Amino acid sequence: MASYFQELWQSVFTPGVTPVLAKSAHAACAVLAALFLALYISTKSIHCIILLLLTLCLWLSLTWFLVELAHSRVQGNITSENQPQNLNGQTEKNTTSSTDQIQNLSVREEPSRARKAE
Repeated sequence: MASYFQELWQSVFTPGVTPVLAKSAHAACAVLAALFLALYISTKSIHCIILLLLTLCLWLSLTWFLVELAHSRVQGNITSENQPQNLNGQTEKNTTSSTDQIQNLSVREEPSRARKAE
């Protein structure tokens, strides 16, 4: 059990969606749905039904997002934000990464760069 929480903690700092994070999100949605169902049974309040429906919609949208993300990874359609597209829709290779560009900016260049952006 301790290794699960260690993997979950590490997955928070890992870019992308890891299987541990996806399973935890599904478990959290299931527990929330069960909680609202139990609250409805005990209180017979319409508010619990509405919250249950919202939880189920959230769970459905989470599942849809994860499926589409996996599908796009398989198809290879994910492009980097650093690769601009030309007029033909093809991605152009960017030779410098964004971190290199940030590190290369000096303090004197920032005000002039800000004026150009306006």
